[in-house]
Amino acid sequence: MKSLIIFAGAGASRGVSGEKYPMALDFRKRLPEAIKNAYLYSQLINHLQASGLGEDIDIEHILWELGRLSDAIEAWTDANSFASRLLTTNQIEEIARANNSGPAVHGQFGNLQTIVRSLQDQINERVYEYYSQPPDDKELKRSWIPLLERVSSFGFDRVDLVTTNYDLVIESALESHSGNRIGMGSQQGLFPGIDLEAWRKTDSTSGMLTKLHGSVDWKLGNGSTDTNPVIRRGHPEFDGDHRKRLILYPGFKGVPSREPFVAFHEYFRRTLQEASHLLFVGFAFRDDFINELIASTLPKSSRVAVVNPAPQLPPLPFLNGATHLKQGFGIDKNATILSSGGLTPFSLDDLETWIG
Repeated sequence: MKSLIIFAGAGASRGVSGEKYPMALDFRKRLPEAIKNAYLYSQLINHLQASGLGEDIDIEHILWELGRLSDAIEAWTDANSFASRLLTTNQIEEIARANNSGPAVHGQFGNLQTIVRSLQDQINERVYEYYSQPPDDKELKRSWIPLLERVSSFGFDRVDLVTTNYDLVIESALESHSGNRIGMGSQQGLFPGIDLEAWRKTDSTSGMLTKLHGSVDWKLGNGSTDTNPVIRRGHPEFDGDHRKRLILYPGFKGVPSREPFVAFHEYFRRTLQEASHLLFVGFAFRDDFINELIASTLPKSSRVAVVNPAPQLPPLPFLNGATHLKQGFGIDKNATILSSGGLTPFSLDDLETWIG
């Protein structure tokens, strides 16, 4: 079977509109002053600069470090941990021959954890502000629409779209593309939602749009369980409760452990097993779990292509021998968004040569 997976990263949406859909570095630069002026944030920036990142610090670096700090604090404050017991019973003083009060340190860790999580939440709320705008027709007609139209003519038995992006760009393109045969798992009715069973079927012959890290317009509805979440859609504005939102926020994500993300990654694994072609558009290969999943699953006979203006690809096994199209996706020739010298637009003719 001739099967294509198009895997879209942040660069694919930035090619549609760099203003509407910032990449990780732009995300960090757009944070409001109230966040930038927070003492914890400023100290974290100092730490990252001292580590050699300089001006390349992006939102992923920041949230990775906040996550590591939060995990470290959790180890010392979790009521069931041995570390927490040593502090609260003041045994640290005896073991380390220190004069500090264990209970006082324990309380300080608790206060710090509150500050860390508050900063994480404030940053994560920006996701809904930065990625909720829909693309306009002009933006889609210079990017996703011509790509989908050309792909439709290639005679693939199945086409899947997979993305780590939160925005609604690809949904908008699929709704505008008359020849679309890619499902979005949408449920209509009084409460529009997402039917997770569409990804759990093992006998489906049509492709799906799979948003591995969730979407700005998804939230948990009443009646949700750990194994069968009720997924509502259509409201990208933040409603004040991160627990109700179905997004894996920027930063280190690791192995998915809850639904619907387990089902999405399992579906992606199944499609990889049958993929004859895998096309990456604007993906930076920074997610170790996704990289390992592809490396362990994609058949060695599959053809791989990468649309990315980076001078070279990372040394990943599934990229050995890959076709590297060093171009911008949906970028006009005179654009200076990604390069001071401008970029050649993504060439569909090059894609056709790669498919063979």
